[in-house]
Amino acid sequence: MNEQNAYSQYLILSLAQAQDVIDPHEAYDIAWGLGGELLVEFESSEFNIDTKSEYDCMWEFLTTKR
Repeated sequence: MNEQNAYSQYLILSLAQAQDVIDPHEAYDIAWGLGGELLVEFESSEFNIDTKSEYDCMWEFLTTKR
């Protein structure tokens, strides 16, 4: 995993926990795996665009997961 992918996975995990898409009390190793699955899904979604920040795109993507 390169630095950018690690950052993206950390970001989507943090945002998913903030939106209760992933339980903030989930064991970290399990949550990290769930974050990775969300990242793969996000990267191929219509929310992954270049006209907004990665943070904003991920936030909007995760609102569809609640």
